[in-house]
Amino acid sequence: MRRFITLPLLTTVLVSALVSVLLSGCGGGTDIAAPPSSAPAPVSTSPSPSASPSAVRESAKDFIRRWEAAGDAMQRDGDTAAFTAMSGGCKGCDAIARQVAQVYANGGVIKFAGTRIGWIHKRSDYIYEVREIAGSTRLKESASATWKTLKGGSLTALVTLRPVGQSWLVTDYGQLAGSAS
Repeated sequence: MRRFITLPLLTTVLVSALVSVLLSGCGGGTDIAAPPSSAPAPVSTSPSPSASPSAVRESAKDFIRRWEAAGDAMQRDGDTAAFTAMSGGCKGCDAIARQVAQVYANGGVIKFAGTRIGWIHKRSDYIYEVREIAGSTRLKESASATWKTLKGGSLTALVTLRPVGQSWLVTDYGQLAGSAS
């Protein structure tokens, strides 16, 4: 059985940026190519694509992709609403949102290249392994802070979901031990 370590961040980049910078830990991944430069699709804050009784539940994989996009958007603009609406009961996710909000509240900026999903594999009914590949990040923790550049990297995360109506909520997020590169 593979062990996993729960992390309080969405991507290796944000782990490096916020844990090492805000919480004085260590971090940094390896250089990787930046994801495609096209802008991500707007993220809906509604938990389901349709509320009609005959609607089919959004697939877990589609939800995970939408949740990752909401996390990327949150890091770019500091608006945590969509991400937190999709992360019900996920303590680590809430901590990420608080850290991002604090950077922006202090006049800081996160210039995040984004996350590309390499693959998503179903592990059990509500647990998915997700290969996340993050581009480099430039971080300014506050209006008076100096810019820091953080390398991108990749990791395999475990994302635990709970079905809600026609969609899902993320209830836990963690990194598989030894999966970061």
